[in-house]
Amino acid sequence: MLHTYAPNAGCGEEGTYPCLAILSDDVVYTAVEEFKETGIVKGVLEYTPLSGTFYFKARIRYYEHLMYFYGMDCCEGYFENQGLCLIYPKSLVGTETERKLMAVLDKAAESYREERKA
Repeated sequence: MLHTYAPNAGCGEEGTYPCLAILSDDVVYTAVEEFKETGIVKGVLEYTPLSGTFYFKARIRYYEHLMYFYGMDCCEGYFENQGLCLIYPKSLVGTETERKLMAVLDKAAESYREERKA
């Protein structure tokens, strides 16, 4: 699931603007798996262990961008090693915009719920 920001357009392009996504690509999958096995995540800029729905939150280099994400398993463990992710340009590091974007993801994580429809 990917939601890109697309001002003045019907849909956005990945990499053009910050985007929110639930991902399980190699970067996310490996980080979550490592945390579940060892209790730490190597190679991240920062991380905080959590309890409940999410194992941790972390900030990591993600190709030519940065990613702030929450590591988790979805659907009662059916989808393992997923991330609720925010991908954004490195140029935003240390700015008010970065803090605001991270707050958006924090709010999304706080309100994250899974519902199963019969």
